[in-house]
Amino acid sequence: MRSLASKLTLAFLAVSLAGIAIITVMASRASTREFLSFADQQSRAAFVRQLEEFYAEHHGWDGLRDELGEPASTGSVRTRQPAVVSTQGVVVSSSERWQAGERPPAAVVARGIPLVIGGQRVGTLLVEPPGDWPPGDGGEFIGRLQRDLLLGVAGAILVSLLLGFLLSRTLTSPMRAMTEATRAIAAGDYSVRVPVRRRDELGELAGSFNQMSSELARAQSLRQQLTADVAHELRTPLGVILGHAEALSDGVLPATPEALALIHAEARRLTRMVEDLRTLSLTDAGELSIERVRCSLETLLQRAVRTAQGEALARRLRLEIQAEPALPTLSLDPDRMAQVLDNLLRNALLHAPPDSRILLTAYSASPEIILTVQDQGPGVAPGNLSRIFDRFYREEIARPRDSGGSGLGLAIARSLVEAQGGRMWAESPEGGGLSVHMAFPRPAADLPDSS
Repeated sequence: MRSLASKLTLAFLAVSLAGIAIITVMASRASTREFLSFADQQSRAAFVRQLEEFYAEHHGWDGLRDELGEPASTGSVRTRQPAVVSTQGVVVSSSERWQAGERPPAAVVARGIPLVIGGQRVGTLLVEPPGDWPPGDGGEFIGRLQRDLLLGVAGAILVSLLLGFLLSRTLTSPMRAMTEATRAIAAGDYSVRVPVRRRDELGELAGSFNQMSSELARAQSLRQQLTADVAHELRTPLGVILGHAEALSDGVLPATPEALALIHAEARRLTRMVEDLRTLSLTDAGELSIERVRCSLETLLQRAVRTAQGEALARRLRLEIQAEPALPTLSLDPDRMAQVLDNLLRNALLHAPPDSRILLTAYSASPEIILTVQDQGPGVAPGNLSRIFDRFYREEIARPRDSGGSGLGLAIARSLVEAQGGRMWAESPEGGGLSVHMAFPRPAADLPDSS
């Protein structure tokens, strides 16, 4: 009884038994009642014909009592002896209630069955309730009917038990498959899938389970890749620091400002990478602190341009701002937005060719405000646009790691934008260039009236 299949089988059987019992009782009572009514009507009709034939033969009711004697039997049904009333309203054949010579009330006579000969009423038969059933064909009929009903009940119970068993197996087999698949996933096998053979709720559950399994497999793959990428990224600066430190310690390299500056630069690179990973982990856990204030978008863009202006000039690049006038202020964290724009500009500076421009725009696209950083670099293949925000992803796989950032900039930028209620996506036209867009909801007070 601990299995769901057993419980479902017994539940189906209990419901079926309840329905069968109700139907059996109602059918037995209805069939008995209808048979009694039919037999009584047949008996009365036969008795009426007998009385009419007696009157036609004797031209009156004289001798009727001698003719009828004890309660009459007609066919297989016996009723109490009914009273016959002449046209003068006098009882000519006694019954248990009315004796010969009595005059029943007119209302009682009016409810009786008229006796008609040649279109003329010759008397009235007072209807009596049916009597007890004697042993005979009628009782045997009821007995056979009840036996057939019991046999039908037994057959219905067996069919209900079989159907309940089959239905319970049908309902529980997908659950058993999902249970086995869950155990496999718990053991570390994320490749297991449950066959979807139904279109009902269980089929939807199996489909959702397979989707969950796929996401777990993807998350496992990403986690393994992230671990490998982090180890690879940390190995380079650590190797440089350890190598130069040992060389300085052994006297192989002189302690020149250049050697110390290299160690310091690699240490800062390592620190920045650890801080980036910490920012991503806080964002994933929903614990990243966001301090919102009302910010002017043009001020944010100007601040980002001033920060990157030196590196842009060194690379012979122009930084331009195009901000739509009268844009509303947004509730954002200015330091986090500065980090976002700095990461986007660093990425653009790495890929934009010399003597080109990087354009920062801000405009309204109701019900959102859009910020865009656009460069004129080689762009990104369409199939890779959705991957540039993945951690440690690089469009140019063959490019050495030390020729650019850690591959975390765009991932951090998107996580910071989403933490502030925005969204981020990228576009790359066929002619080249990459545009990274950020969209933030327009403040409710600035939204136009929908009416």
